[in-house]
Formats: sequence, structure tokens, C-alpha cells
Amino acid sequence: MTPLVLVYGVSLFFVLLDQIEFGIKQLRYVVMVVFAMLVCLPMIGIFLTPKPGALVYPPYNPPAIQLLGSFMKEQELTMSDIPWAMAWYGQRQSVWLTLNARTISLPSTITSSRCALSI
Repeated sequence: MTPLVLVYGVSLFFVLLDQIEFGIKQLRYVVMVVFAMLVCLPMIGIFLTPKPGALVYPPYNPPAIQLLGSFMKEQELTMSDIPWAMAWYGQRQSVWLTLNARTISLPSTITSSRCALSI
């Protein structure tokens, strides 16, 4: 729909421009150039503005997850609300965060002396 509106708007501009009598022939070209610049202004603005970063926060902040993972030894366990991110970025074992402390049940295969909590 947008291209159709654009074509219609540009054709309306040129119809109206044909009805105006300019004393100088070059003034008509100046008006066309100004119109083209105004139409292209949003695109120029997009190209000149800085690009947003690829980091989406929250919940993923890979440098912070890597830092937390570096505090833990390989055999230690972390508990996180995003355990897949801790396992991927932090390179450490991680289990899902529970709702309260009473419901913590760790698998019997995990033998860890310390645990970190990452929220």
C-alpha cells in the first residue's frame, strides 16, 4: 500500500508543479531537487544515525554471564533463571532457579561444594 501512496503523492506533486509558472526555468529544477531531498530525508536519517547494539538486555548480557562464570570453578554449580545462557556463555553447570528455597532439589549426579545464584 505504501508504494502506491508514494507514487500517487509524487504524481500529484508533479501535476501541481506543472500548474505553477516560474519566471526562471532553473527554479523549477531547484523545486524538484528540494522535493526529492525532502522525500529522501527519512532514508538519509536512517543511514546517518548510529546503529543500535546487538546486545539485548535483559535478560542476556554475555559479558556479565562470562564474568559470573569465571568466579566459579568447573565443578561448582550455578542456579539461574536462564541456565542455558549460563551454560553457553559462562561454560559452567547450571540448574533452573526455583520459586523458593524449600523447593530446591538437585540431581544426585551433581556433587558440588559451592553454588552461585544468577538472576
